[in-house]
Amino acid sequence: MNNKWYRIIESIKFSLGMLFIGLILMRIGSIKTSGEVISLIFSMCGYSGKTIVDLFPFILAVNYIGKTHNDVIPVIATMLSYTLLNIVTMFFAKTSFNVNYYKKVLGLSYETLNISNNPIIKSPLNLGIIASIIVIVIVRLAYKVSRKRYNYGMFVFIDNDIWFFLITIFLTVGVGIIISHEYGYLVMILNNVMNWISNNHSNPAVMFVYGLIRQFLNALGMEEIITNNFLFGNLGGSWITPAEVTIVGDVNIWIEQYKINAISIGTGRYISASYIINIFAIPSLIVAYFVNISDKIERNRSLGLIILGIVASLFGAATLPMELVLMFTAPVLLGMHIIISALIYLTCGLTNAYLGCGAFGNPEYLATGNIYELIKYSSDVNLLPTVKRILLIGVIVFVVYQLIVFVFYKVFAYYFLENNKQTIEVKQYIENLGGISNIKKITSSPTSIIVVLYDKEKINVQNIIEGRAYKVVERYYGYIISYGPGSAALCRKINKEIKNYQDCLEYKV
Repeated sequence: MNNKWYRIIESIKFSLGMLFIGLILMRIGSIKTSGEVISLIFSMCGYSGKTIVDLFPFILAVNYIGKTHNDVIPVIATMLSYTLLNIVTMFFAKTSFNVNYYKKVLGLSYETLNISNNPIIKSPLNLGIIASIIVIVIVRLAYKVSRKRYNYGMFVFIDNDIWFFLITIFLTVGVGIIISHEYGYLVMILNNVMNWISNNHSNPAVMFVYGLIRQFLNALGMEEIITNNFLFGNLGGSWITPAEVTIVGDVNIWIEQYKINAISIGTGRYISASYIINIFAIPSLIVAYFVNISDKIERNRSLGLIILGIVASLFGAATLPMELVLMFTAPVLLGMHIIISALIYLTCGLTNAYLGCGAFGNPEYLATGNIYELIKYSSDVNLLPTVKRILLIGVIVFVVYQLIVFVFYKVFAYYFLENNKQTIEVKQYIENLGGISNIKKITSSPTSIIVVLYDKEKINVQNIIEGRAYKVVERYYGYIISYGPGSAALCRKINKEIKNYQDCLEYKV
């Protein structure tokens, strides 16, 4: 894959960190407490976290443009373009979609009257990270075009920066109108699929489709489109309480049935796989990432983040950040993760491992499938068999992820260093480092090789960059050269060449 893709992760680290913090704050907000002051603080954390998560696409776009342009003008244009894009969709999009297809981005919404003179509230379309991608493309294109503008003609009095803003506004409005018109096709497709899932939920195979769509939308930051419909809406089923009150949504039904100890078979079907994904799958990915760091210094530097990531994942706050990291460092692994996650939903359906959530926390900042609720449910005699099945499936999933990540980084990832189907020889990499005799030590991480050289003057940084590396950083202990997911396999091949060279020298002696 083009090394420009792998370089993106370096430009959005801040926004990913903010997303991580926002999700953690949301999980704190989901905790129920009896103390008034503590409850107020937790609610403030939850609200603050949700605000950060909702603003993530905006932060992502600004962060990327700010990192890739040494100019404040593109950053201002990014903020303008993102705001304008949402305003255009708010005015031009249909108002007949389900409420989950809209989102009050940046607090944008306004009240108006429909054709029947009934008051309606219009909000921007829910575009998730797609909005960030669109804005980034528009700003980069407009900036590039404005810099090539000739300084003569009828509008010579308009400088390049104003011209840049005009192009950005024109493109944003045009794209916004197109999206507002075409968004209906996405709504139609998703509605048809979700209705089909709801009407056939008793078939375990249907859960595979549900899991596939949910994980795909989650990676785009649009998961609430499907989760709100199934977890809190009528697509998640309905149930009539003994007091003859109709409850809709998988989460709401679970909470009410749990209160009266009358959980029916199938309740929690849209939730149970989240326990396995959050408690076993994501931590396994994080552990596998750590295991693939062979450099001791880099391991020590990453240990704190690894522990924090695992703890956050256990409480359901690391799924989206981890998926975005995979998207820009190992897209193939992300695809495997989405498919395996869908298979987990299928497995839960085949084994009747249905376990809901929300009975012990605030549903407003709900984290489906966290370890706190799993431990609570394990003390319930009626739910203990289900908990055991989930734990068994989880252990298997943990092992499967370890094997997949190991094989990917050790074998297949090396071929991502191919350029135009011509693999660059390992010897060329070694020559760029000054030859085998110049390499004192070489280790790796999942995205980089860490090399210590005898003579730093012999390294050819220019050739290294041309040889598929997207970043070279000099540290006090050596060089960190980022090649993407093929780094670990490349390091192993170079070490093999070094060993052969040393064996040859020993044989000559």
